Amino acid sequence: MFQLVSLLLLFDAASGGSYKCGKPVVKMRTAPAARGFSNRIVGGWEAAPHSFPWHVKVKTAISHTVFMACGGSLIQLKPGNSTDLVLTAAHCFEEHGRFAPASDISVVVGAHNFDNPNEPTRRTIQALQYVHHDFNQQEKLNDIAVIRLQQAVLHSDATIPVCLPKQDEPLPFGKVCHTAGWGSISEGGPSSRSLLQVDAEILDNDKCNRPRMDEKAVFCAGTLRGGKDSCQGDSGGPLVCEVSGKFVQFGVISHGIGCARVGNPGIYAKLPSYINWINKESERLQASSGLVNPAENPPPEQQYFTIVGIPTISSAIGPQSLFGSLFNHGSMFPGESIIFQRPSLPGSQFSASLDGFPSNIMEMMNQMGKRPGTGSSGSYTVTTYVNGKPSVQQYTF
Repeated sequence: MFQLVSLLLLFDAASGGSYKCGKPVVKMRTAPAARGFSNRIVGGWEAAPHSFPWHVKVKTAISHTVFMACGGSLIQLKPGNSTDLVLTAAHCFEEHGRFAPASDISVVVGAHNFDNPNEPTRRTIQALQYVHHDFNQQEKLNDIAVIRLQQAVLHSDATIPVCLPKQDEPLPFGKVCHTAGWGSISEGGPSSRSLLQVDAEILDNDKCNRPRMDEKAVFCAGTLRGGKDSCQGDSGGPLVCEVSGKFVQFGVISHGIGCARVGNPGIYAKLPSYINWINKESERLQASSGLVNPAENPPPEQQYFTIVGIPTISSAIGPQSLFGSLFNHGSMFPGESIIFQRPSLPGSQFSASLDGFPSNIMEMMNQMGKRPGTGSSGSYTVTTYVNGKPSVQQYTF
């Protein structure tokens, strides 16, 4: 009898049966406990690894090595020890009225630090299908989307779905909730490599500084004093509140005026208004097949370096000025990329994934028709997509 009970307990743990939605195994790090950790996301701090086990990174490919990055959350609508659904923002897939195909979208689960190439729980899963709720970019309404993954993710310490509210459940106004992300650490600044978190109070609608805000579709959260907020690249991530001992998602990071500006809290899609829609539309999505287990040894992944948001390049272009600019600003990150637009061919674009240094940078400059050290001059445009939204900067050399 003892052996039988032991086997049953072992099977339950291995199959993910002991995990409940919104109940992380790792406790969240509070602000006082976070002293000594990165003070980022904009006014936040580094999260304890896997204390937001529902948090995922959503990537939309622009080319083979270039992608737009957003956040998202693992959700689960039916009983079981795995999930194949991700909730995120619809604007992450839209550009100039065109929505990206599912084949261009992938989701990274079980991640914390993208500077660690050997993170054992991190997996990248291709999207199978996704649906959005008639997203309106101009008015920024219905900024919500559901992704069906090609394979389901087994519950583990690093991958636990967040709980969902009931349809039209009242928001906990005045409650201090939590959000997280790998987005920019300041307005227009670089993205974070580790998952960062910040507290955000759900504010009364009359404090949102949005005279025409649709209270059925969105709400605001943060602080009117500024200094604390989600930012670019955090889009699509969840705002979660602790309710009866578990974390429930009430919002999806949507948009705002800048990041952490005084009097301009962040705007979130109001999740309780969309629960019926989520349940209905998820039934229409094609079923996934197969299972991904973050507890198993991961398959080898190709690691490469790309340039992210070069802050400046001196007019006297040459190896020292170019490379010095990159190193001084810490702009070399694995797994991120940008688009370069050639000034000589308006509208044409090419990308550069730098798996070698410095030879590939030389090659990149040659592709632009500018050879370092030859005294050539000109300008080009860099559009960064590491933050979920394009950020354009003009450079002259």
